[in-house]
Amino acid sequence: MEKPRVLFTTSTLPREAGDPQPRFVLDLARAAKPWIDPQLLAPSFPGPCADQSELMGVPRTLFRYAPAALETLAYRGGIPSELRNNPLKWCLVPGYLGGLYRKTRQLVRQGGVDAVVANWLIPQGVVQSYIGEVPYFPYLLGADTYTLNNPVIRRFKERALRRAAHTFVVSRAMLARVRELFPWLEASRCTVLPTGVDTERFSPRSPSPARFDGLERPILLFVGRLDYKKGVETLIRAFHSVCGSGRRGVGTLVVVGSGGLEERLRMISGQGAGRDRVVFMPAVNHEHLPGIMASADVFCCPSIRTRTGDQEGRPTVLAEAGASGLPLMGSRIAGVDEFIEEGRNGWLVTPGDVEAWAVAIAGILAQRDRWSEFGENAMRRAEIDDWRHVGATLSSVLSGVLEKTSRRPL
Repeated sequence: MEKPRVLFTTSTLPREAGDPQPRFVLDLARAAKPWIDPQLLAPSFPGPCADQSELMGVPRTLFRYAPAALETLAYRGGIPSELRNNPLKWCLVPGYLGGLYRKTRQLVRQGGVDAVVANWLIPQGVVQSYIGEVPYFPYLLGADTYTLNNPVIRRFKERALRRAAHTFVVSRAMLARVRELFPWLEASRCTVLPTGVDTERFSPRSPSPARFDGLERPILLFVGRLDYKKGVETLIRAFHSVCGSGRRGVGTLVVVGSGGLEERLRMISGQGAGRDRVVFMPAVNHEHLPGIMASADVFCCPSIRTRTGDQEGRPTVLAEAGASGLPLMGSRIAGVDEFIEEGRNGWLVTPGDVEAWAVAIAGILAQRDRWSEFGENAMRRAEIDDWRHVGATLSSVLSGVLEKTSRRPL
């Protein structure tokens, strides 16, 4: 039987195979390929691309929304970050919404789509609610749930959720928040679908590059965008505090990533007691990330909730670090605490509290005899979120809906 054709609309996608941009939407589409025929729809971007019609084996369409040189709203730091850093880019939003609407409707009406998975409720889910014609499934991932909840925008969100065939959320905490905002939304119409990890690629056995050669051990690692909600400033200040206490064997804090806060974070890192022990590295090709993870000793996820209420859904990088056998440090915040089990695979710390993080870092350094145990437990936890399981869950839900609507079942 021919597989159903499922369109994944998204604003977050690598531009090419070697791009360090988040790739969880791409990985989700690839994970579901045994059961569906996936396609990707994403915004265009400036500059050449070797093959815009396919990305790592998945057909891809790019939609236009401005003159080529101005198509800078997505990719580099994500749409919210771009708008926050440069308010003039709000002028690009109407074109983006129009371009997404026109291209999605065109693909649907050409008869090549049986269902749409709209990654992010805003804008993809809301735009899809005005197209209809095929069942669609919004996938809520973070800022689209925790922010933009004024009465006007909430009405658009409600419309999108009411018209959806089914809703995916990235964590149990997000499901609770969505149902708090929209009490009429039945739990039976929602499925928790965490972003996954390829446990064959992310492993303690991954080939380790020489990037950390010459750095004092242990290596405390952060990987991610340098944005406010990532909480990297808290981590750096806490690390300086531990270094200033005179404690020996503190090691090195390695920050891998790029973003709008990089200049500020570099300035802060150069002013504290551990200024010679904080190392910045640019965002790496996702193909190289398993080796980076396998080369570290402890992974840090210091996420916070921003003043606007924005916070992460459930960082993909946690599962990748866990699969790599790293003991984990993370903020006691919704989503993060669903992967880190305190006292079993890592430690949970008060978000944004520099003193609490300093105490936690010192405590971890004093418990090296437990790192192996925590790493093993983190690997077992990551196996639950292997992309094969996530892809099967997505496909199972799609199958049930498509069978009821007399569309192509899986």
